[in-house]
Amino acid sequence: MQQWPPRSISRLIKLPCIRDHLFPAPDQVPAEIKLVKASVTEPFPGDWTGAFDFVHQRFLFPSLPEHEPALGYLIDAVKPGGWVQFVEVDMLTSAKSEASQEHERQQAPAFTVLRQLANSLLIHPTAAGQIAGWVRQYDFDDVKESTYDIAAGVGNPDTVAGRLGRTNLLHVLETFMGYYRSAKGDTMGLSEAAWDALPRELAREMDLFPLTVRINVVIGRRSL
Repeated sequence: MQQWPPRSISRLIKLPCIRDHLFPAPDQVPAEIKLVKASVTEPFPGDWTGAFDFVHQRFLFPSLPEHEPALGYLIDAVKPGGWVQFVEVDMLTSAKSEASQEHERQQAPAFTVLRQLANSLLIHPTAAGQIAGWVRQYDFDDVKESTYDIAAGVGNPDTVAGRLGRTNLLHVLETFMGYYRSAKGDTMGLSEAAWDALPRELAREMDLFPLTVRINVVIGRRSL
């Protein structure tokens, strides 16, 4: 297992909703590039079938009740000899021993609550570890999976990536808190004061301890 990812993998989490905005904005792209809206939950335009050399999707499957039909739509868009890449976060799996995980739970209770929120809110929170197997069921060769345990905050040897991870996890926590409070109407057994203090406590924990989130990257080539 590789310990640290390329810096390009800096966005740790996708929020548990499906966005419909385009990035970059249409007025910011060169004339030869065309942006088209489509949804992974609906069939793609017919002329996309077997049309792309490279298809990339990230932070999707934990939010879906089933990986199909979205996976099939994405894979069908790859031309023979083309490549597909999936990047997913796993908020629950840790490379640490059980003893180390227990120590982490004691040291970083706010981070533990973040994991509990992910487990409660995401439909399929450990989907990341299953994607390689799903892709192998299609006509794909050279399917490879890499896992990265990324530290957010002080534990990351790359200070820029650590700072980005810290900011992202705080945003994720606040978003999850809002969704959970709206859906469940409670605070997971915490007092109001402890609940409201979670972002501050998570920030403190990331400044003190090497708290990691796992990223799975799967890549495969469609057979000719």
